[in-house]
Amino acid sequence: METQVIISYICTVVSLLMFVGFNYLCIKKYGLLSCYSAYGMKWEGYTKEHPQLKNLNLWSIVTIVSAALLLIPMLCSSKDSPLQFLCFFAPLHLFLVGFTPHYCKNKTAFIIHQIGAWGAVLCVLIWLFVIVKMWAVIIPVFTLAFVIAIGTRTTKKSYFYYLEMAIYLSTYLVLLFGVSYV
Repeated sequence: METQVIISYICTVVSLLMFVGFNYLCIKKYGLLSCYSAYGMKWEGYTKEHPQLKNLNLWSIVTIVSAALLLIPMLCSSKDSPLQFLCFFAPLHLFLVGFTPHYCKNKTAFIIHQIGAWGAVLCVLIWLFVIVKMWAVIIPVFTLAFVIAIGTRTTKKSYFYYLEMAIYLSTYLVLLFGVSYV
């Protein structure tokens, strides 16, 4: 196995473990509803003194580091594509999200956070649908996210959360099992 392939897999696995571990701990400690990022804050009556979400530094670190770890495998998975730049910009957009955890308190931070979130979503969706063309992964994952959203009766309030989770899961599955790095 080539060194680049090994590094890509290691980066993907470490990023996945960080992401899943952090989300698991949050859901276990605060419950699913409070972990819907902005949606949980709004539903739970977010204020500056919200006891559950007053320190988002760990969330920022997990977001930025897991995004940085995805840079290498995403770039390697699409090295022959003219749209490879999207694999660079998707994690960079997540950096914007990670750098603005308290976006509800400041209009500028809110705008930066939204640009980061929507930019990452668009870049990754184009990467998934156009560059790696992994429809066999994408369609079932998005269907599962939709079914969970309906089952928890939170679809309308948290559509973007489910979109984010489906994109993360699709990205990890494609990077681990669906692309060739050589």
